[in-house]
Amino acid sequence: MISLGLYTLAALAAVLVAAKYGLSPAPLAYHRTIIEQDGTVSTGTQRVIEALYRVWGASLAGFGLCLLALIWLAAPTGAAWPHLVILLATVVVAVPTTVVPRRVEQDMGVKTPWRLAMGLLVAVGLGFLAWLFGY
Repeated sequence: MISLGLYTLAALAAVLVAAKYGLSPAPLAYHRTIIEQDGTVSTGTQRVIEALYRVWGASLAGFGLCLLALIWLAAPTGAAWPHLVILLATVVVAVPTTVVPRRVEQDMGVKTPWRLAMGLLVAVGLGFLAWLFGY
């Protein structure tokens, strides 16, 4: 099914982004650029950002793994609820992950990764429509 393929791409992308934040040194280049507009990155700031990265990475990995379980264990049964949960969970994660970094990008003039979250939302939205129309 096309829907399961699109959902899977989105879930795997979430896991890859989770790995980036969970494993990368903090702060990432775009965060460093924003922070350095006001000065240098202090040790305390770096530690706080690193802690937030690890929590965000773990949370996003959990989200991606839960999506994969829904996609490959529940959605193929033909029930509607897994598709609704996949869509709802993605909206809850992807909307603020799109809107907030986009605002920061507009305010600070530094490119942020909001496009990745938008891509996740679009893939799941298209997957949901594909399921709705039987593809």
